[in-house]
Amino acid sequence: MLFDSLTIEFMLGNPAALRQNRRFIQRNLNRLFDINTLCDSDLADQEGYRYELHRARLITESIRHADFVLDIHSCSSDVGSFALPSSLDLSELLAEHLPVKYVVESLVHACLDGGTTLDAALWNDVPGVCVECGQHTHKDVAMFTVSRAAAVISSFLRLQVLQEDGAFATPSSQSLVKPITMVCTNVERVSIGFQWLKKFPEFHFVAEEEPVFRDAERGVVKCPVEGGAFIVMPTAQPVMGEEALFWASAK
Repeated sequence: MLFDSLTIEFMLGNPAALRQNRRFIQRNLNRLFDINTLCDSDLADQEGYRYELHRARLITESIRHADFVLDIHSCSSDVGSFALPSSLDLSELLAEHLPVKYVVESLVHACLDGGTTLDAALWNDVPGVCVECGQHTHKDVAMFTVSRAAAVISSFLRLQVLQEDGAFATPSSQSLVKPITMVCTNVERVSIGFQWLKKFPEFHFVAEEEPVFRDAERGVVKCPVEGGAFIVMPTAQPVMGEEALFWASAK
């Protein structure tokens, strides 16, 4: 068995933001999971994000006592489910057995300006996977995003049996098309004057040196990855200083 026994703890990340139908109150909760930020109450008081810091500390304590972390997210782009495992081997193995189309390795450890829940899991040596289940502003969010999240959780709970070779003994009813696995190579930041040169769908492949966006500092920015790369999580709502997109290469 993967685990001798299983107790499920469900935690809502940011209840106050949910009640207000916002991503966060003062700070992006999923960028507060690094040691320095978690320990800096003075800065949180100065910048007014004490509530999010409190939530990050509660979640970190839960992660510290966990055997596995499954972090369910929605995103700004209208896209199907994809998995973002931590860099532990078990995380990457399990991600490939979830009902997702893509698995993107290393991305959760490449985010700008702070740590994610899976950074916290990694420095506690706890395996984990984040799954982006669809667009939070979709016109039929219950049908698409919520149902995808339910399918991911259900699939995870069935993945409890390991074969002698260490592979998951996936039940036949769980037979899935193997997801496309890629590795995040780098990330782009939203700067002054950021503007897409055209609309790029999620996981669109662009050739090396193909123009993608422009900003006031760099002008036209082209794909920097040798041989081309996939565009992952292209922001639909650019926010200054946040991630504009991640580059990923096929594994």
